[in-house]
Amino acid sequence: MSLLWVVLLLAAGAAAQPSIAITHVTAVDVDHGALRPDQTVVVQGNRIAAAGDAARVPVPMGSHIVDGRGKFLMPGMWDMHVHELPDPHAAELFIANGVTGVRDMYDNPVKMAALRKSMQERRASGPRVFASGRVLNGVAENDHQIGVHTAAQAREAVRQQIQAGVDFIKIYNGLSREAFYAIAAECKRQGIPFAGHTSDSVTTAEAAAAGQRSIEHLDGVLLDCSREVAWLRRSGVFVPDQRMLDSFDPLRAARLFATFVRCGTWHCPTLSIYQSAVFVDDPAQVNNRQDPKLARFLPNFWLPHPAPHLSQAPLDRAIEQRMMQITAMMFRAGVPLLAGTDTGAPYVLPGFGLHDELELLVAAGLPVRAVLRIATLAPAEFLGRTAEFGSLERGKLADLVLLDRDPCESIRNTRFIHAVVANGRWYERQALDNLLRNAGAP
Repeated sequence: MSLLWVVLLLAAGAAAQPSIAITHVTAVDVDHGALRPDQTVVVQGNRIAAAGDAARVPVPMGSHIVDGRGKFLMPGMWDMHVHELPDPHAAELFIANGVTGVRDMYDNPVKMAALRKSMQERRASGPRVFASGRVLNGVAENDHQIGVHTAAQAREAVRQQIQAGVDFIKIYNGLSREAFYAIAAECKRQGIPFAGHTSDSVTTAEAAAAGQRSIEHLDGVLLDCSREVAWLRRSGVFVPDQRMLDSFDPLRAARLFATFVRCGTWHCPTLSIYQSAVFVDDPAQVNNRQDPKLARFLPNFWLPHPAPHLSQAPLDRAIEQRMMQITAMMFRAGVPLLAGTDTGAPYVLPGFGLHDELELLVAAGLPVRAVLRIATLAPAEFLGRTAEFGSLERGKLADLVLLDRDPCESIRNTRFIHAVVANGRWYERQALDNLLRNAGAP
């Protein structure tokens, strides 16, 4: 028996990975928007083993020591609305951009399961994934969706999704009121959140009151802020148009946002998809997507190009500006926000898109330090997992981003990545560049 214990201990020691110690670094306290100078953070396995003043945190013998002087350490970032994750290199591009977690709003379940397994077993590089299953809609428009018409069908679809192992239920625009409220009731009974678009049959206020955990995009919000909302709904106008923009009512908006706060309804504005439309007639904007340190390996087909149809460009710009205004108003009203990109939409690149989204949030008027919190700690709060990630504390999962520049000074500095720790796995700059090279290969 004693010999067996010796063999087991030796095997455990051989399998153990050396600690990672990032010493004398400036840590970013995203909760309080503060910088903590001269800190040491020790990673053992996939957890933070110690974090605090460098003078008080011992560095374990044999650690891989990273000199953090002049650098800034923050929690890993999350993109809370993505698609196309199983596509080749998409997962690696998230890691290369410091995005260590994503909420996947639907992808092929078989491919997604295989990808998650390979990432958990460290056979592939990629972020943590919080994923939905097939989308519940009034009519199944494609294989990604389940068509539900009655309350019974809605309840059964929710149960089937739970049995399939989803993390949450995703809903779409075409649900009837009967189906929507049946989904809401069944999710509450089963203890699983539901999120997604606002069904055209209910208002965003009704969705919030029914317990929808998050509302994606701002189309339904803009509609419900209109003085002509009743006419627009009767006419079947749910896509933003000029009349919807012209009839925007700040007083209606304030009342609606107070409802969101009262109900605890989160919003994921995905400003990137509105911004993407603006690229169609401004080729110079392409340069904003090409960070000199990260994007040099991207192939041409990943990058945006001017589209031939430009007639909608003025309306697209007006919509983008209104959506940014609404986002800032919601923030000031206390509505909880998430940073998401709708990666997979035209011109929205995996990983790179989140940096665009953060810059758009700041351009809308949100403070830089608030946006840093939205990108890191807010996802943990939304998912109910603040004990696991979202800050640099002992015992939390080791998802970290080491920056060459101060992110509190400029949100663009989140692009200047020196290294990434994803689930305890160390990616120095050369390793990140290799991920980008692979993505850019023919």
